[in-house]
Amino acid sequence: MRRDRDAFLRLIESILAQTSDPWVLENLGAGPLEDLLTTGDPTVIDFIEKKYRTYPNLVEAMRYMWMDDFPAHSRQFAEKILTES
Repeated sequence: MRRDRDAFLRLIESILAQTSDPWVLENLGAGPLEDLLTTGDPTVIDFIEKKYRTYPNLVEAMRYMWMDDFPAHSRQFAEKILTES
């Protein structure tokens, strides 16, 4: 699982570095970002914390996530990022 997570994070960063296309960001947020945050993995939270200022389009992608299944700490973190941006 760790290798998969790390590969997803590298892929997400690569996509963020290459595009601000709304359709791509919508699918990124509603897909891999949402799936990763649903796990509650602190590495994912740390990744987002470090990258959202570098890639403002990360916040845009996060706007498409459904947070109903997020653990409480993931949801609070995501809501904080979305509120601040």
